[in-house]
Amino acid sequence: MCSPTTRRIRAHVARTAPALLLIAFAAACGSSQPSGAVIEDAAPIDAPAPWTDAFSAKATLIADVIEVEGPAGLRNHWVAVQDPESIDYDLSTTPLGLRQTYALKPGMGGRQLSAWLDNWNLFAFERIVVLERPTRGGAVVVRASGGVVASLPEGEKRSERFERSFQVGQ
Repeated sequence: MCSPTTRRIRAHVARTAPALLLIAFAAACGSSQPSGAVIEDAAPIDAPAPWTDAFSAKATLIADVIEVEGPAGLRNHWVAVQDPESIDYDLSTTPLGLRQTYALKPGMGGRQLSAWLDNWNLFAFERIVVLERPTRGGAVVVRASGGVVASLPEGEKRSERFERSFQVGQ
């Protein structure tokens, strides 16, 4: 009599054997490429999207609302604190691209949303919205409104509105 473990192994082999035979048969059929042929692509599929080094210098942006919009690859340069106790988070696909919204829950006055775009520190008291467009080119745009304080490499700026645009690949 077989142990329960042996029965499970036999059942697993019986279920996966047809798939393994199919894979082995497909591999034995060979490739449609002639012997010695070289396949060249313009860029590998997983090549990193072009980016800008505009966010490599340290900067801090503080405002009520912050919006960041950029091309594909933006999420590789973005991180935000996600605390379900105090932050409502929404992720959605829109005709414009992938949209992430971070908003402080009602009654969370005195707290802030924290995020980073490379070396830029972003702090908002109401909402942060990030939109990653599906295209690989274009610009990264950072907008802020409501009591904006921007500590940038060129100095500190205070205003009700802030907007900067940085072309990727430059």
